[in-house]
Amino acid sequence: MNFLISLHKIGKLAEPAIVMAQIEHYDFQKQVRGLEINANLEDPLEVSRLFEYGKLLKSKGMILQLHSPHGFSKLYNETIKLDAYLSIYNRLAQDFGQPLSVTIHPVESHQKEKARYHTLKLITRLHSICELNGYPLTFTLENLNLNRSRLDTNGIRPIILGSDVNFCWDIGHEVFENNCSYNIDPNLCANLNNVHIHDIDQSDHYPFRFDKTDYVKAIEFLYKIRYKQSVVVEINMDYLSGQSWSEKIMDYISQVYTLSNVYDYLQAEMGRVI
Repeated sequence: MNFLISLHKIGKLAEPAIVMAQIEHYDFQKQVRGLEINANLEDPLEVSRLFEYGKLLKSKGMILQLHSPHGFSKLYNETIKLDAYLSIYNRLAQDFGQPLSVTIHPVESHQKEKARYHTLKLITRLHSICELNGYPLTFTLENLNLNRSRLDTNGIRPIILGSDVNFCWDIGHEVFENNCSYNIDPNLCANLNNVHIHDIDQSDHYPFRFDKTDYVKAIEFLYKIRYKQSVVVEINMDYLSGQSWSEKIMDYISQVYTLSNVYDYLQAEMGRVI
C-alpha cells in the first residue's frame, strides 16, 4: 500500500523544490511514496510547476499521479480541448518515463442516466484520443456524491464494470453520503487502483480530527482485500494546522502517519491470519 498526498492550487504553494524538501524533512519514517497533483492546465505557472514536480519525483523514485482540473468532465463534447489537456499530460509522462494515471470526475447532471451517458462519452473520447496519438495515459473514475448532482459509487458502478476504466474509491465522499459501510462490491475491487481518504465536517477534504471517517475500518478493509496500490490522503491545505507552508506540510505528514501506523499494525498483528 503506497501512501500519497494530494496537492492542488500548486501555483499558490512554495516552489516545488521547497515543498519536496519540506516533505522529506518531516517524513522521517519515509511513508509518503509520492504525490497526486491537480494542476490548472490553463495556468502557465501551474503547468510549469507540474513539470518541475515530475522531474523531482522521478529523481527520487517516487510516484506521480494526476487529478484532472476543475471543469475537465464538462469537456465531454470538446475533443480539441481535451486533446490539448492530454497532450500536456503526455509530455509529462514522456519526461517521467512511464505511463501516468489520471483521476477524473463523472459528468454532472441532475438526471442519473444522463450523467452516466455523458460520463461514458467522456471516457470513450479520452481513450480514443490516447489511442490515436499514442498517449501513455490511463483513466480512473472517482465516485462523488449525489447532493452535488454527481454520481456516487452506485451511480458509476455500471460504467466501471462496462468499460475499460479503473475505479478511484473516495471514502470521504462515501461518508459524506452517510454510507459508512467501508465496503465495496467485490466486482469493483478488481478495478480499484486508487483510493482517496479524508475526514469530513461541513464539507469534505478535512484532516482526521472530526471522527466522521473511520480510517481504521477503511484501512482494515483495504488490507483484507490485499489492496497494494495508492492511498491518497486528500486534504485541503487551508484546513491543515499552522500558518506557514512548513507547518502545514508537517501536519499533512502527520495525517499520513495516522493511516500508515494502522497499516503497519495490521501487517504486524494480522499478517499470518489474512
